[in-house]
Amino acid sequence: FEPNPRPHARLEAACRANGLSQVTLHRCGLGDRPGELVMSVRSGASTTGTLGRVPPEEEAKVTERFTVPVCRADDMLPADLTDVSLIKTDTEGYETAVLRGMERTLRQTRAPLVIEIVEKHLRGAGSSAEELFALLSGHGYRGYLFDARRTGPLLRQNLQLHPATDPVHSVGRSRNFLWLHPESVAFKRMRPQVVA
Repeated sequence: FEPNPRPHARLEAACRANGLSQVTLHRCGLGDRPGELVMSVRSGASTTGTLGRVPPEEEAKVTERFTVPVCRADDMLPADLTDVSLIKTDTEGYETAVLRGMERTLRQTRAPLVIEIVEKHLRGAGSSAEELFALLSGHGYRGYLFDARRTGPLLRQNLQLHPATDPVHSVGRSRNFLWLHPESVAFKRMRPQVVA
């Protein structure tokens, strides 16, 4: 799901060039209700746009705005969907709305979620880290800060997951979160990476 026309066109071209016929692209943003919203794109980042309010100190960086269609993931994905390996969202603050629009999918799949969480972006979209944490916790998910460190003589990646229980403290430390449902296969596989 990519509402920004330029990155969407690049994704289409990459799929064609690589024969990725199994990929279905949607040129719409995701949210908690269908409609249209204004996307603001910042200078120097033609792929980075937000559907939320741009902070006054960043207003001068906005180079273009355009109206984009927005849909709910639960309306776009099959109603009987159960097998999902991973859901990745990076919507510059609109994550809470995106997740509200896929609550059926979260209940059915218990898919692991990778989410970048930035408090000022969430506030610009009318949400907060506390609200996002409460939404996912309400679905039984547990949040983990994650980082990958290179260790050993071969410099192998060593993924470490740190439980994120306090939204304010956790968001201040990191932006990347992995959310796992304790009854999912992914949770059982990732448990050895949890650092207590």
